[in-house]
Amino acid sequence: MVIRMLNFEVDPQQKAEVLDAVGTILPKIKSIDGCEKIMLLTHEDQKFGLLGFWTSREHADAALSIIGPQLLPVVSKLAKGPVAPVLYDVHQSLD
Repeated sequence: MVIRMLNFEVDPQQKAEVLDAVGTILPKIKSIDGCEKIMLLTHEDQKFGLLGFWTSREHADAALSIIGPQLLPVVSKLAKGPVAPVLYDVHQSLD
């Protein structure tokens, strides 16, 4: 399993816009082959995290061609700084 994480910060008054925009894309991401779970996290009103749980690195990489053109432009337009997804290998997980 791998997790692709995207962290970004917006102006607090844009929180609702981010939730609406990203919320419409989340079901599309979840329907991609290999996506086990997708989560949108918030901290206070301006910090966001998006976590995608993928069965393999290959699935996560293949999904970028779909996610990149749809998600990254929306998030980049609203974010205060650069947005760069990071892929993490899961070495240990307790359920």
